[in-house]
Amino acid sequence: MDFCAFPTIHHYTCELPSFLPLSCSDTSIHIDILICITLLHGLGTFLPIFFSYVRIVSAILSISSTSGRSKAFSTCSPNLIAVVLFFGSGLVRYLMPTSGFSLDMLSSLQYSAVTPMLNPLIYSLKNMEVKAAVKKTWEKFLQYFR
Repeated sequence: MDFCAFPTIHHYTCELPSFLPLSCSDTSIHIDILICITLLHGLGTFLPIFFSYVRIVSAILSISSTSGRSKAFSTCSPNLIAVVLFFGSGLVRYLMPTSGFSLDMLSSLQYSAVTPMLNPLIYSLKNMEVKAAVKKTWEKFLQYFR
C-alpha cells in the first residue's frame, strides 16, 4: 500500500483495518482479502467451538436431576461467556467498515485486552465469595444512579 504522507494511526496496535483508510492507493483487494481471511479464520475456529457447545448443552439437558443440570451449566457458562466476548468483538472489528472513530479502538481493545483480563473474573464467578463481592460492588455502583 502507498501512503501519501506520514500517517498517524490512532490506535494502540497496528491492525490492518486501521491502515486501510490511511492509504492513497486502491485498497479494495486488501479489503476483500481481509474479509476472506477473517471469515476463514474466525469462523474456522468459532464453528468447532460452537458445535462442541451444542453437544455439551445437549448432554447437559439429558441429565435427569435439576441440580446436576444447574451445576453443569454453571461450570461451562463462564467459558461460553469468554468465547462469545472474544469472537464477537474480534469479528466486529475485522468485518465492520473502519469508521475512524473511537468505536474501532474500543472493539480492538475489547478482544485484545479486556477479554483476557476478564477471564480470571469470569472463571472465578463459580466461587460464592466472589459472587457475593461482585453483587455488593454492583449494588454500590447502581446506588449512584438512583
